[in-house]
Amino acid sequence: MEKVKNIRYEGDFVDDLYDGNGKIIYEDGAYYVGQFKKGKRHGKGIFYYNKDTVFSYEGDFVDDKFNGQGKLTFVSGRYHIGQFKNGLANGKAKVYYPNGNIFFDANFVDNKMEGKGKQYYENGKIMYDGDFVQTKYDGEGKFYAEKGYLLYEGHFEKGPRNGKGIEYYPNGNIQYEGDFV
Repeated sequence: MEKVKNIRYEGDFVDDLYDGNGKIIYEDGAYYVGQFKKGKRHGKGIFYYNKDTVFSYEGDFVDDKFNGQGKLTFVSGRYHIGQFKNGLANGKAKVYYPNGNIFFDANFVDNKMEGKGKQYYENGKIMYDGDFVQTKYDGEGKFYAEKGYLLYEGHFEKGPRNGKGIEYYPNGNIQYEGDFV
């Protein structure tokens, strides 16, 4: 989170520092309502952004950063529920479409999807089930059509199909089996 000057604080003080429950309003219009410790956001709280991409974060704070369980809501209506560490998504999380259907179910490391995970279409059907490296398909995986049938299974590299794999017709018959580049 960027440091911006606060213009107003309402709440508890201990030794002239924000401590306890309070509300702080920043010069850019963003504001925070929640717990403070020794002048920093610490404990449970909600931070409302004044930005184009993120609307709010609700959850745990430690030393002014997202730390612990939280919900990050984007202007688009998508939202991310999971673990945060030092202000970044870290750990198991799910990202949802505005309609409440799941978008991603994956592990995050420093805001990037890493390891096994799943991506879904907005209609709730699975799109991809496999390995992620830095939020890209990378490793073994299966890619599905929006109607739910398997289109491809095999190796991916930095997003595209690359390496050994099988491509399928909508009826499930093999269309091609071999190397993809």
